[in-house]
Amino acid sequence: MFNQGMTVGGYLDTWLDTVIKGSVRYSTYTSYNGYINNHIKRFMGGDILAETKTANVQGLVAKLVEEGRIGARTIGIIIGMLKNALGYAEEYELIMKNPCRKIRLPKVEEDEVEIFDDNEQTRIEKAVFKSGDNRYYGALLTLYTGVRIGELCALKWCNVDFANKCLYIKKSLNRTARNDDSGKKTIMAECEPKTKKSKRIIQLPDFILKLLRKLKSESSSDYVLSMKSGKYVHPRTMQTLHKKLLLKAGVSYNNFHVLRHTFATRASENTDAKTVSDTLGHTNTMITVNRYMHSQREQKQRMMNGLNTYFNRKKIAAYL
Repeated sequence: MFNQGMTVGGYLDTWLDTVIKGSVRYSTYTSYNGYINNHIKRFMGGDILAETKTANVQGLVAKLVEEGRIGARTIGIIIGMLKNALGYAEEYELIMKNPCRKIRLPKVEEDEVEIFDDNEQTRIEKAVFKSGDNRYYGALLTLYTGVRIGELCALKWCNVDFANKCLYIKKSLNRTARNDDSGKKTIMAECEPKTKKSKRIIQLPDFILKLLRKLKSESSSDYVLSMKSGKYVHPRTMQTLHKKLLLKAGVSYNNFHVLRHTFATRASENTDAKTVSDTLGHTNTMITVNRYMHSQREQKQRMMNGLNTYFNRKKIAAYL
């Protein structure tokens, strides 16, 4: 399987097919494959594995930064994957020491999280109710629960607990590798959610429960959101419906995940980070804090408007 004298590129191909394939989601596998073939191999694929030093990996980072095709966050992910891969090489004694241990990575600038503002959210919600298509209620469910698109599409009525006012997130609909003789490489399947923390219980507001009761009374499918055939709604179909919904609402396009961002930002205004993090299914609270616990424009304006009381109390307004 692994042998002395392997190149970095040859080793990574073997690692990908023997260690990674089948042990991770298909999307993760294809991402790793892309990182290896599109980035690592171009700069150090021909290097002899046993002779690879920290300087080689640091050089890879420098070249990727200089090239500018990918951002600092992606570079960090690539080096993290490479560190994991070369950890196996160290265990197999193909290298003396993992050369990725002391790599200096470019600084990641946190992007401002995009959300739908209050006016946009209201228009989206009105468009959902006017649509006449129950699949559009997926947008509303995401706005008020923060579920990921794969989790939403996999949601079944058995996951809705009306008595305890909650959803049980147990599965996610994702593309995964196919292990049969059909000739097709992948298949849509109900898989384990993104992380262990993604298996969670989400409490529901009363109006969402009322809506779900209505949807259930009209449904003949096992799925909360379904096609006319009763089959699940494919995540790609949900994304297409989302785009159409924004057109109906007269709202500029932002991808489906922005609905989750919007939920997280609204929720963070009203409760603590731990509660928001648990609801989102994040692996740790700091992800939630760093990404969502920031003031949005409307919240800042409400804060500033609150200062009017001090201005009026001093009775200066009469001079304006």
